[in-house]
Amino acid sequence: MKKQRKAFWMKVLIAVLFISGVTLLSYSSICNIYNNIINAGAQAQYTKTIKQNSGDKNNELWNHARSYNGEHTHNAIVDAFDGKHNQANTANYAYDDVLNPDGSGMMGYIEIPKIDIRLSVYHGVSEKTLEQGVGHLTGTSLPVGGRGSHCVLAAHRGLPSARLFTDLDQMKKGERFYLYVLDRTLAYKIDRIDVVLPERMNDKLSIVQGEDLVTLVTCTPYGINTHRLLIRGHRVPLDRHKAVNPFIKYIKYGILLVLIIASWVVLYVRRRNKKQNSSKRGLNRTADNVHDRERSRNRDGAGK
Repeated sequence: MKKQRKAFWMKVLIAVLFISGVTLLSYSSICNIYNNIINAGAQAQYTKTIKQNSGDKNNELWNHARSYNGEHTHNAIVDAFDGKHNQANTANYAYDDVLNPDGSGMMGYIEIPKIDIRLSVYHGVSEKTLEQGVGHLTGTSLPVGGRGSHCVLAAHRGLPSARLFTDLDQMKKGERFYLYVLDRTLAYKIDRIDVVLPERMNDKLSIVQGEDLVTLVTCTPYGINTHRLLIRGHRVPLDRHKAVNPFIKYIKYGILLVLIIASWVVLYVRRRNKKQNSSKRGLNRTADNVHDRERSRNRDGAGK
């Protein structure tokens, strides 16, 4: 009885340790899935607003943003991750009012097929913004393209609650990313990758006359964050590309996990059945032996 009780509690302990281990390993993925759901909801609301707008309304919003960039002739750079913010109003436009179609502060969203991310882009680089998506660096051009513009977008790397730009270091020259702003899509091809100290970003992020540029910024090295990784792209004609589904890899992981658990259950059931059958055979053999001994005694008694 004591052995059975001990075996039972050992199984309970193993199950608890297994579930705890899976939970710890899955924490980051679960948090990232939640963040993707939040982003997807914001993007759906943004897209709904844009579709409900008339074509003239969307053109007006676009032209206001282009006019803002026309008045914004040079970028004023600060480090997106030190909490400082630039004054971004121009002579005729208030920064927070431009490119804000649904009043949420969302400018649009970015897709990077290489690393399977689709993230919302917001005004400014407040900590709240950078915890859930991509921030537009105030003091730089708005993400509506145009020659003589250089938009800078920043996001964290290595947050336990969201991947964001964690995999940005996997990007290579020649690869593309896409900006969805109002009812338009802008494509950018990576032409430059730099790693610099925060105080040496100015030259890399300045406006280049005649160029239409966007630079993605995050911290590096991973977990140390002393430098900044700058991924710059120049505008190219829009190509056909497969839309990013940020949930697809988690669906694959989920299927794999289900298969692993199912395999474990099958093996456990087979092992238990084998043990039960073995016990039954042992009991049957014992019963047969007892029966044989009884018959032997009976024969011996009859002989006497």
